[in-house]
This record gives sequence, structure tokens and C-alpha cells, in this order.
Amino acid sequence: MKKKKCIICSEEFDGPGHNADPIDTGRCCAICNSQVVSPMRVKIFIEQFESSYKERRWYDKFLNDEDKER
Repeated sequence: MKKKKCIICSEEFDGPGHNADPIDTGRCCAICNSQVVSPMRVKIFIEQFESSYKERRWYDKFLNDEDKER
């Protein structure tokens, strides 16, 4: 099987590799996947969750303030 080159660290690896998104387009080695790509995906997920949570909290506060005025 032909060796492939990691899009992140440029090391050669065997096998199909891993999707390097969101770091780069292309394939990466298992080490870069576990140390670079996966942590970035978790970070993005947490940021999106926190942003969504803050929006819901603002909306809840708005509704509670409206109820107090009635």
C-alpha cells in the first residue's frame, strides 16, 4: 500500500488516515487526529454550545421580565 503524507505534520502514514477538517482539507495521521483535530472539534462544539446557552438564557430573562410587568 502506498504511503500517504499527513496534511498537518507532513509525516508519512499507512492506511486511509483521518479527515483533517476543521484544521485543513485532506487526510491526517492518527497522531495529528488525536492531538490536533479532535481537540479542535471539541473546542468548536463547546463554543457553539455555550453561545447557544447564552442566547437561551437571555431569552429566558426577557420572558421573565415581561411576566413581571403584567
